[in-house]
Amino acid sequence: MRLAALTLLSLCTLALLSSCDEDKDGETTATTTTTTTTSTSTTDDNSCSSDSDCDSDYTCSGGSCVYDPSVWVIGEGGTVLRVSSLGKVSPHDFAADADLRAITCHGSEDAWVVGDQGFAARTADGGETWESLDLGVNVDLMAVQATENHRVWISGAGGTIIHSDLQGQAPLAVAGADGALRGLGVSGDAGLVIAVGDEGSVWRGDASGVTLATTLSAELHGAFVSPSGDHAAVVGDDGLLVLSDDRGDTWDFAAEGVEADLYAVQIASDGSLVLAVGDGGTLLRVDAGQPHESTIVATDLRALHVDAQGQGAIVGLGGTFLVTDDAARTFTVHEVGSAADLLGVDALGHVHL
Repeated sequence: MRLAALTLLSLCTLALLSSCDEDKDGETTATTTTTTTTSTSTTDDNSCSSDSDCDSDYTCSGGSCVYDPSVWVIGEGGTVLRVSSLGKVSPHDFAADADLRAITCHGSEDAWVVGDQGFAARTADGGETWESLDLGVNVDLMAVQATENHRVWISGAGGTIIHSDLQGQAPLAVAGADGALRGLGVSGDAGLVIAVGDEGSVWRGDASGVTLATTLSAELHGAFVSPSGDHAAVVGDDGLLVLSDDRGDTWDFAAEGVEADLYAVQIASDGSLVLAVGDGGTLLRVDAGQPHESTIVATDLRALHVDAQGQGAIVGLGGTFLVTDDAARTFTVHEVGSAADLLGVDALGHVHL
C-alpha cells in the first residue's frame, strides 16, 4: 500500500463552487451562527391553509407555500426527525426503541433507515408513511446506502453485508467479511463495495463477495465511494483519513496531525473535495490537496450530508444539528427540540456533492 502525498483537483475549478472563501493564509474559514435563512421561492399556485396543500419541500407559511427543503435525521432511541431549512421540526414515530444508526435516500420518494437488532424501515412516499422490514438478520445494522441501480446495501455486526431492491424484497447476503462493519460505500452501479470496521479492516469487492483489501492503523467508522467508483474515502480513530483514486487498489493518507476520532466522510464525485466530521466538533476539509481542520461546535459530530449545490447538514450528539449552504464553509445552528444523539442524516431528491 502506498502512502504518498495526496494531490486533489482544486475545488475552484468547479463551476458549482467557483468562489472559494479563504482567509489571508488560504485556509477555509468555518463559522457558526444562529441565524435561520428563509427562502422566498414559492409554487405557481402558492395559497395554502396547511402543509398538506403544498408540494414536497414546501411549507405553508402565512397562507403561502414557501420553498423549504428538508433533511431526514435519525438517532438514538428510535429518533426520527424531518427538519426543514426554515427550522421546522417534524418528529416521526417508528414505534421502535432501537437506536437508529444510518439513513439513505433515493430520488424524491424512497428512503431507508437501519439500526440496532436488525431494525430496518423504508418509505416510498417521501416520508409520509414508513414500513418496517424483516431482512432476516438480528444483528446491529450500522450503515446503509441506496445506489443508482435501485438497490439498497446494508452493513453491520458479524461481517454482515446484504443488499436488496428498494422494496426490501429477497435480501441477498454478500460473503467474505467479518467483524463489525460500521462504514459502507458503494458505487452507483454496485460494481465496487467497500466496507470498513474492526481493527482497521478495509473490505473490498462486489455483489459476488468481498475480501480483505488492507488493514489500517486505527478502528474505522466511515466510508464513502463516488458514484463512478473512481474515488473513495475512509475515516477512523486518531484523525485517520485515507483516500483512493483507483477504486481502492491503493490508499493515501490525506492529513497529518489530526487527533480527533472521525466518524463520517463524504467525497465529491470528481474527488476534488473531501469533508469529514468527528469528535470535539471537528470538521476536516481537504480542498485543492490541502487539509484544513476546524472546530465548528463543542459537541461530537457523527454524520453529514452535502448535496451538489453545497447545501446540507451535519448532526451529532446531544441533538446537535447544523446546516450549510456553501459546502460546509459556514454553518447555521438549529435547535431541533431533542437532546437525543443524532447519528445519521440524508435528504430526498438531492444529488450528493
